[in-house]
Amino acid sequence: MATKSLKIESIQIKRATADVWSAVNPVLGDGELGYDKTNKVTKIGDGSTAWNDLPSSNGSVETANITLTPTGWSGSSGQWTQTATVTGISANSINYITVKQGATTAEKKAFIEAELQDGGQAKNSITLISASETKPSENICCRVIILKIGV
Repeated sequence: MATKSLKIESIQIKRATADVWSAVNPVLGDGELGYDKTNKVTKIGDGSTAWNDLPSSNGSVETANITLTPTGWSGSSGQWTQTATVTGISANSINYITVKQGATTAEKKAFIEAELQDGGQAKNSITLISASETKPSENICCRVIILKIGV
């Protein structure tokens, strides 16, 4: 098995003043966030629309901690799934999964080895896929960052 390492410090989004955004007018990737520091506006890219033509999101950001347990996984090698209840998730929210703040070295290792991927979402729930060949055998402590759109 190959050794994997990942240093998780923080998540940052692209940010600039209104003048810079307007002058550069970049195309943000699908689901990529950009923040206008002058007007305190967030925009969400679609992979094809330039910044000046993207609508502003009047959404909000929430966070929640979840623990994926060894007994909660179902499926088979490379396609283990687990659904967790997360109040605030909706069918159209954008969600980011990261290791929880203050995680121990063992918790970070379990997070990395699980190779988590998006498995879908519904109101107040998120499904995660572990692409690991073996079913995760440790608790995986995650932080879910929820960007609610149009609330």
